[in-house]
Amino acid sequence: MSQTTPKDSAVLTATIYQKPSEGDISQISPSGESRDISSLITDFKYYETIYSGFVTAKVTLLDSTGLLADNTEFNNGCGLTKFCAIEIILVDPTSGTGYQRSISRVEFTGANCFYVNRIVNQIQQGKKRVYQLELVNRAGLIAASKRILQSWPDNGGTNIEYNQIIEDMLTQNFNVPASKLDVTSDVTEPTSKYQAHYYHPTKIINDLCRLAVPRVQSGGGAAGPSSSTTSGGVQTETLTKHAGYAFFETSRLFKYVSLDSLISVNSAVSFDTTHVFATRIVNDSETTDEQKSQTIISYQFYEDEQTSGVIEDVVTGKTGTKSKIRYDNTTKRYIRSDPTVVKDPCESIASEGSIVSVEYTNTTTYDVEYYDTCDENALDTAPINSHITSLNYDAIMEDLRSRTSKIRVPGNLSVSVGDKVSLFFQKLEGKGEQQEEFSDKYSGIYIVTGLLHKVEGVNKFFTHLQVCRIRGR
Repeated sequence: MSQTTPKDSAVLTATIYQKPSEGDISQISPSGESRDISSLITDFKYYETIYSGFVTAKVTLLDSTGLLADNTEFNNGCGLTKFCAIEIILVDPTSGTGYQRSISRVEFTGANCFYVNRIVNQIQQGKKRVYQLELVNRAGLIAASKRILQSWPDNGGTNIEYNQIIEDMLTQNFNVPASKLDVTSDVTEPTSKYQAHYYHPTKIINDLCRLAVPRVQSGGGAAGPSSSTTSGGVQTETLTKHAGYAFFETSRLFKYVSLDSLISVNSAVSFDTTHVFATRIVNDSETTDEQKSQTIISYQFYEDEQTSGVIEDVVTGKTGTKSKIRYDNTTKRYIRSDPTVVKDPCESIASEGSIVSVEYTNTTTYDVEYYDTCDENALDTAPINSHITSLNYDAIMEDLRSRTSKIRVPGNLSVSVGDKVSLFFQKLEGKGEQQEEFSDKYSGIYIVTGLLHKVEGVNKFFTHLQVCRIRGR
């Protein structure tokens, strides 16, 4: 199945510029002498992930004529060096077809371009040179080189939301336009003060992700997913949101969203075709080109040590014995018991042609028990709200990392990290042949936790997605 644009036109074009002159990094942009290097690129990889704030990329150049060598006039005679600007344009493989996606191209140009952060490797044979480059954008350069000395709120106010601090930092210190921000739609509980003592931006961002809690409405309900109960004719609403936010950059936006928004999904959510992928036969006449463009080419599932089939129940806490994690205020350390595997002799399932006992993994609740600071001997075993602890943030992030599955699809620029996608996998027979029915075990809604756009040989374009299964609430 070809992953090229119509008429096999290039899906990638690239232009390199000389390194910028000395000055404020937040003001730099491509300028000066430039050269088209589209034909030199043999491999391009672009990365997004919810675990890292800024996008990165890697590129391999085969310079067979010495176009970028240091003995040429390029870059004032320095040739290819660190901080050279590189503009890259990616074109979606469906561009120009009757089923063209809404996002048909992504341009890393102008203020959104990449810069050479590191020449990872350089091989020279005569005039022929191979360069392997690590690329970052302007925001990534600022995050690694700048320190911020500021306190919030800075306008004489008494309260400020954490996402407002993110917005201020991006606009004032990173020179990011408001059109590239999506950081205030999921508001946080306010704080009275946040002071950055000569902090790196990444330090501030990590603090704000860990400390932030989704805002609670004035009536006591959550400003998002919640559960309702009725007792004595009176309906009460319980906060179900968890502490913690994620900050990440996509090809189009900077996003600051609560973890609960990422891992929750409404049962009524709908997906357009660009976010629906399925395994299917692609070398027959009945499969349309549009269906082929949304086909899962290959996949690798997350599996745990317990018997498959009960994995989701264990992860969601429906089965298994829970243990508690405790915070000792005297030693300032967290204490937890290691997970153990327990075999239930009373419950069995059929698997791989045999009857086997079901095994459960004891999972940690990542709850916290507090010491009463007024009485060192008293232990408060009923936290006011166990959801709003920094420890739960680590637990959710680790849960997302440990349950990652991977799929490979034709190049798709419409999907970004943080999006939810609907995946359908056909059942497999004993010989590995696909059936027409879809598997309930693996089919469902997933969150995209990582993304890799990979261009091979300029015109072959694939997208690799790291995904995590989520359940409706």
